[in-house]
Amino acid sequence: MSNSLTRRRPDAAFVVRIIGIVLFAYFFFGFMLVPCLNTLTQIFTVKTAAGETDPWAVIRFFFAGNMGRYVWNSLKLAICLVITVNVVGVSIVLLTEYFDIKGANILRLGYMTTMIYSGVALVTGYLFLYDPNGILTTALADTIPGFNRSWFSGFNAVLFTMTFACTSNHALFLRNAIRGIDYNTVEAARNMGAKPFKVLWKVVFPTLVPTMFSLTVMTFITGLCAMSAPTLLGYDSINPEIVRLAGSSVADESFPQARAALLSIILAMFTIVLLTVLSAYERKGHYLSVSKTKAKLVKQKITNPVWNVLAHIYAYVLFIIYMTPVVMIVIFSFQTFSAVRMRKLDLSQWTLVNSFGKQDYSYLTSRGTYKIREGSISGVFSNEAGLGTGSIAHACADTKKPVKQGVFGIFEVFVDTIVICTLTALVILCSGTAVNYGTMAGADLTISGFTTTYGSWASIFSAVALCCFAFSTIIGWGLYGSRFVEFLFRTSKAVRPFLVIYSFVAILGATVNLDLLWNIADTFNGLMSIPNLIALLLLSGTVVKLTKEFFAKEDGRKLNK
Repeated sequence: MSNSLTRRRPDAAFVVRIIGIVLFAYFFFGFMLVPCLNTLTQIFTVKTAAGETDPWAVIRFFFAGNMGRYVWNSLKLAICLVITVNVVGVSIVLLTEYFDIKGANILRLGYMTTMIYSGVALVTGYLFLYDPNGILTTALADTIPGFNRSWFSGFNAVLFTMTFACTSNHALFLRNAIRGIDYNTVEAARNMGAKPFKVLWKVVFPTLVPTMFSLTVMTFITGLCAMSAPTLLGYDSINPEIVRLAGSSVADESFPQARAALLSIILAMFTIVLLTVLSAYERKGHYLSVSKTKAKLVKQKITNPVWNVLAHIYAYVLFIIYMTPVVMIVIFSFQTFSAVRMRKLDLSQWTLVNSFGKQDYSYLTSRGTYKIREGSISGVFSNEAGLGTGSIAHACADTKKPVKQGVFGIFEVFVDTIVICTLTALVILCSGTAVNYGTMAGADLTISGFTTTYGSWASIFSAVALCCFAFSTIIGWGLYGSRFVEFLFRTSKAVRPFLVIYSFVAILGATVNLDLLWNIADTFNGLMSIPNLIALLLLSGTVVKLTKEFFAKEDGRKLNK
């Protein structure tokens, strides 16, 4: 009888599943659904002067303040960007991976430089050349009478800048696609009498179409959501207008937040349609059959001497265009503040110590150092990437595939930094709470955003969530420390004394001055990252080898199936 009444212990998988569902529901409703509903509410609940809901507010908002022009400008930019990016992107991939171009490896590095800096830096680099006071503009104005110094602005300037900013995706993804071409197929087409252009059109391009379609959708969305280039180059588009309206007061113009919300919804609708089209295209299954004994692609020589010279000229001109922002930023980093502000290259203003003047120098260096430091620290505390602590937790996993476990590690950094942090920022921005830009943002700002959206009860939930976060952090770092002590002393007996000391340190950390505590934590985090990054550099070859072997086995299994 006692055996029949014995209670079954809850299944661990069932508990984990329930926790996962609860967390998903929380993030979905708290970070996605409610903010979107809040945005919609701002539009469809606008009151008239009589205090009644205005059913025609959406239409009036769309035609107020030239909002239609902003939408059309963004669409025009996105459409033109798709054309220019595909033309330039495909050409640089063909020049570096398909055709035999001298110096292809150096050219490839130049074409990829746009991946190492932000859009603001890219635009600034071009402005050093093409600004009304820029080097090239000044030279042209001195040579050509009546030359318009403000030529690099508006739509053409934005299209030019973003074209070269977005082609790095082509160089990254199409490179792998074109390297996957079976050279036997190319050689067979040539033996059957096909001309080089026909081989390129009939054999090479079909293998690139699926990837090009995805890149086209990405480029179109990038053009719609463009922010840095239109803002700096004076082009009216959706995103800069959203930012401007969101920061306006009702006294400045009528219902600015509602109009910003309407533009956000229009932008979201375009994005949803494009993603739906992409999903439908992928479901059609545009796959290519490959031979198990695929021959490596051999670069094709351009036999026509004229076309060969033109191809080399085109490749090198593109290289110069890609490299000029990098070169300009490096050069002007050694110029004085006045030279940088005027975008005027002056050898007399050249200095190894960027002495802007005592006041300017002290301010700029202190603020710049502060921002870089705080940004790096926030990123490290957010995802622990590069510290070496996350690998301790992943090493405890029971798996025979270390590469697969490493992919999970990359995924968690993505979820934490890109998804969670972005959603938190969106909640704060959509809530309408005051944001002091340029100052440190702590937990109080996040709590304020949630309480504004959900009500005062959210502060209690946020406090509980912070306590859970702090407690889980203590447990996690206790695990890291115990594993380190066990490895260092070569015995598990040292773990218990460490945990006792660690417990008292946790109490000390909750009572001492926070500024001192954060400075100590920042120092030790920096010291911890140094040996880890050195180890990553030394083990990079092993990592690349294991990764290639793992994905080669996975591809082999798919082909066998």
